[in-house]
Amino acid sequence: MADSRISNLPTGTSLEDTDLFAVAQGDIDTSFTTIQASTADVKTYIQSKPEFVVELVDAQTVDFYAPFEMSIDSVTDILAAPTTTIQVAGAAYTLGDTIIAGRAITVDVDIAAVIRLNATKL
Repeated sequence: MADSRISNLPTGTSLEDTDLFAVAQGDIDTSFTTIQASTADVKTYIQSKPEFVVELVDAQTVDFYAPFEMSIDSVTDILAAPTTTIQVAGAAYTLGDTIIAGRAITVDVDIAAVIRLNATKL
């Protein structure tokens, strides 16, 4: 099976936390190492880097609540290039600061836009 195409491999059922993946770690264009990662490892990584896509077209301000302790690390413009202001619990927010679970997050833009808040679950 070492030389089998993925499409020729047998179909599995549901994934278990101990199932393994081959992962290219590093820069795929220059230098990388192939390592193994479990389904649990992949799940933990994905859950630690949530993204929130915020549509601010009909209204230029939106409020939501932090679902867990987190930080917002950067903002990516998806539609338009707005000036984005973030407040947490009514105070100006600095990217990278900790947001306590349950705190109100207010996102305000100066023009109709869609943005992505790139976060880290703490």
